[in-house]
Amino acid sequence: MTPQNTILIVDDEDHLRLSLSLILQKEHYHVETAANAEDALSFLKLHEYDLMFLDLNMPRKSGIDLLADVRRQAPHMS
Repeated sequence: MTPQNTILIVDDEDHLRLSLSLILQKEHYHVETAANAEDALSFLKLHEYDLMFLDLNMPRKSGIDLLADVRRQAPHMS
């Protein structure tokens, strides 16, 4: 596996973000995490990701709403 395998985890629950991140890092993925949709969109402006794990039930902006923004901002992730 190469370092290009980068994953963004978006979840408002700290323990879930941490657990999934640790599991994926043990498998040699580069992992970044965001606690909400706004942070995820900021990360997407700065970096490209191969995959995004997304919590659909987040406060303020749901994961479904975030998906529409991601499709516009990072169409390669669709």
